[in-house]
Amino acid sequence: MTAAIPESGIDQVRAALGTEYDVLRLLGQGGMAAVYLARERALKRLVAIKVLDPELGASPVFRARFQREAATSHRSSSSLPSMASRSNTPASVCSSSTAGG
Repeated sequence: MTAAIPESGIDQVRAALGTEYDVLRLLGQGGMAAVYLARERALKRLVAIKVLDPELGASPVFRARFQREAATSHRSSSSLPSMASRSNTPASVCSSSTAGG
């Protein structure tokens, strides 16, 4: 199993997110995912974007687990279906109140 997309993969995350977010930097990573600090352009707020490891994202079991976690971990979390469809990698976003930075 590879680690989640590291700082060197930030360009991949930027490309997958499109123009809705400016990815600023890697906040941290673990065995399943990496978390990036980003600015949501439309609302001009900081958000934390959690991106599932690409290899794990290929597994329906891990994708479902990641989506359940995003749905239950924060009231301010939501999935990013646009990123999932562009890159086949699930991601979730937390609002600025939980993003830190």
